[in-house]
Amino acid sequence: MCAKRVILHVDVNSAFLSWEALDLLEHGATLDLRTVPSVVGGDETSRRGIVLAKSTPAKAYDIQTGETLFSARRKCPDLLVVPSHYPLYAKQSNRLYTLLCEYSPVIQRYSIDECFLDFTGMEYVHGDAVACAEEIRRRCETELGFTVNVGVGPNKVLAKMAGELRKPNFVNTLFPHELADKLWPLPVRELFMVGRQTERALARRGVHTIGELAHMDPKAVRYDLKSHGMLVWGYANGMDPSPVVPNDSVGPKSYSNAATLPADACTAADAHAALRPLCESVTERMRRDGWATKLLGVQIKYADFSVVQHQRALRDAICDSRTVFEHICALFDELWDGRPVRLLGARLGELCQPDCEQLTLEDSCKQISRAALDRVADCIRAKYGRTSLMPATMLRQDFSHLDRYAANSEKPKTNSPF
Repeated sequence: MCAKRVILHVDVNSAFLSWEALDLLEHGATLDLRTVPSVVGGDETSRRGIVLAKSTPAKAYDIQTGETLFSARRKCPDLLVVPSHYPLYAKQSNRLYTLLCEYSPVIQRYSIDECFLDFTGMEYVHGDAVACAEEIRRRCETELGFTVNVGVGPNKVLAKMAGELRKPNFVNTLFPHELADKLWPLPVRELFMVGRQTERALARRGVHTIGELAHMDPKAVRYDLKSHGMLVWGYANGMDPSPVVPNDSVGPKSYSNAATLPADACTAADAHAALRPLCESVTERMRRDGWATKLLGVQIKYADFSVVQHQRALRDAICDSRTVFEHICALFDELWDGRPVRLLGARLGELCQPDCEQLTLEDSCKQISRAALDRVADCIRAKYGRTSLMPATMLRQDFSHLDRYAANSEKPKTNSPF
């Protein structure tokens, strides 16, 4: 007889802010950032002053992740702001992973601050899953110094949704018999993988809650939202067959880089010039890890802070900087509406091995020579620094405005985002 499937989802509460607070306390600070309105923020002097993470007291002022620090301070004049330190976050993430390894041999690091545990059959070792989840929550608080939410369910999506029901520092369950009471009354936008466009499409159908989505005719869902509609319809009904995929690190699913420009770009030429170092940087990182890409995307944030994105799938995989730059510029030209641009971003997805590239006879010589040149340039830059070798068009570029990047900013594009 097969054991009943049980999945735990562990998510650190206000991870970056909590880890900054813990580090400051360990170095002699007397004030715990988690007890006052505070945020982890970007560098305002280079126009990157946005909220990256916020404390629970800051949420009372309706401060939102991603809004400008200027706006956040207008809501809360006494707001405390601390800079981000990604090596610290990686260290704390590893501490969490080490603790969780005591409870299951099958753990998937879904992001730097959350993990899935397959607890199926582990009841014979650790006892009841909910009691074990409570033990994990308590140990994180007492031994690691930060709090977590633990969701318990029969699959990954319900475990993840359970963790969102009450915050912070709670253990929540979400099993099939609890859907009607706990999940279905929630607004449909609260369902995992339902974004703004999906929410608007469902609203046109008169669907505003998760329960209304769950009770839709699946044929109508497929007609309106294609395969993605069937995915979220299944989630609304508590269905998710995806397995917990063991990994001891968060591997790259895509690469992206974004930059808030020192001054708004008002012409296509200005935007192309700003995109060049972004494309060079993000493609170099992808090559360094041994990947090529078949999906390119561009992001534009206008001076009024509105954001638009555009992407395109490629027939053949590419990994040379110049070709990536040419495609990204073409995407920008298709998307841009002429307004001043504050931020630009480039993203590379659908990763595959470079030896999977299918080159046409026409393109083969050009692609091969560019790839060889990029490999030489990568070696020179690795030894002598980023600015030691670059295209002449970048000689007057100021690299200080490039934002910190994060590989794995996107999950894989498959039938399940897990």
